[in-house]
Amino acid sequence: MLRNFCNVAIILSMFFISSCMQDFNYNQKNATVQTIENFVVTEMQGGQIKTVLNSDMAVIKESEQVAFLTNPTVKFYDNGKYSATLTAKTGQISLDTNNVKAIGECKVVTVKNEILETSDVVYDHIKEKVYSDNDIKITKDNDVIFGKGFESDTKLKNIVIKNQRIIID
Repeated sequence: MLRNFCNVAIILSMFFISSCMQDFNYNQKNATVQTIENFVVTEMQGGQIKTVLNSDMAVIKESEQVAFLTNPTVKFYDNGKYSATLTAKTGQISLDTNNVKAIGECKVVTVKNEILETSDVVYDHIKEKVYSDNDIKITKDNDVIFGKGFESDTKLKNIVIKNQRIIID
């Protein structure tokens, strides 16, 4: 009788531990989302700042290796000197590649006050390029250039505009 009782107690204990482990694993799977306010990512290369990304808030989904951003701002630097800023309403950064996708009323403003406006912009971290396939507007001094799609360095110095038309004032 005592032996049967011990066997039942052992089986119940194993069942209890097993159910606790299942709850623990379930909670670990659901704990892969983090929310961070005042999210900042600084990228350095050769001891010099390359980019600084600021966001009011980031929701990080570790399982997808992506952070969803609110009001992101990316400041670009060339040889440690500030060169331009990218702003948007929302965006996301790949935690694997550090590529940034800015979404909604995007602007790139250079130190020379050249302004690029579009609905979304992608920053390719490796190529150090920004690009979009959407309608764009670029303002340089009194000239306004419209197009659909572009690719450029982050200073808007070497820019390729697809389907462009120019308005000269």
